[in-house]
Amino acid sequence: MPADAYWTFAMACNVYLTFYHKFGAYQLRQLEKWYFIGCYGLPSIPAFVFLGVKTKDRGPMYGNATLWCWIGSRWDKLRLAVFYVPVW
Repeated sequence: MPADAYWTFAMACNVYLTFYHKFGAYQLRQLEKWYFIGCYGLPSIPAFVFLGVKTKDRGPMYGNATLWCWIGSRWDKLRLAVFYVPVW
């Protein structure tokens, strides 16, 4: 889900650059690699880090959760901080 929000922001940047800075198709195409890095790279960092997070009290970070989030219900506060807040 964070990648969806980042892609929406990237497309809004394209609209802004097209209307206010007269970017053409070639110039926007040059930005695409940065969009891929930002939109898929940023969300992948916590995704891979959380694979190794596990405590005796709460267990592994990934697990059953409500709705679309993959962070387990025992990690409620962290789920809000690293999943829902960035998407909002």
